[in-house]
Amino acid sequence: MLTWVGTVMIGSFLLSCTAVVVTSGVQILRSIRKVPIDGGFVSQTQEA
Repeated sequence: MLTWVGTVMIGSFLLSCTAVVVTSGVQILRSIRKVPIDGGFVSQTQEA
């Protein structure tokens, strides 16, 4: 039980850390070079 809970906690922690790193990296790339990296995704995000 403890191992399962620990594994789930570690997995969710790693997932949240990865999400934070990816989002911050995308924001940094966008601020540095204001060129659409991925056409559809970036244009949709800028419109919304």
